[in-house]
Amino acid sequence: VTLLLPMGVVLSLLGVALALASWAVYMAAIARERVPPQPWGHVATQVTAMAASIVGIWLGWGSTPALAIASAALSLPLALLFLWLLSQAAVPDTPILVAVGQPLLPFTARTSEDATWSTDRLRDRRVLLKFFRGGW
Repeated sequence: VTLLLPMGVVLSLLGVALALASWAVYMAAIARERVPPQPWGHVATQVTAMAASIVGIWLGWGSTPALAIASAALSLPLALLFLWLLSQAAVPDTPILVAVGQPLLPFTARTSEDATWSTDRLRDRRVLLKFFRGGW
C-alpha cells in the first residue's frame, strides 16, 4: 500500500521542514558562538520555506486545504518570526574593553529629576552600573 500525498501538502510540509531545520542550525550556531555576521543562507531558507508553504496552500486548496493550511500555519509564523528577529538591531560583537577591578572612567549625567549626577560620588566604592534605554 502506498500513500501519496497531494503536492500542496508535500510543499507545505517541505516549508515546515525547511523553517525548522534553519531554526535548528541557527540556534546551534548561537550555542557554539559561531553565528554568521550575514546569515543570507538562513534568510534564503526561510524565504523558500514561506514560498513553499504559500504554493502548497494554493495547490492544495482544491483537494486538501485543511492539511496544506495546517502545515503552513506552522512554517509561515516560524519563518516570519525568524526574519523579524534578524531585522532587529544587532548586539555589537566587539571585545569588552573594561574588566572587573578597573577604575571607573569619570562621567556626568542628568537624572530623571534633571539633576547632575557624577561618578565622583562613587570613588573608592565597588559599583555595578546598569544603563537602561528608557522612553520616559
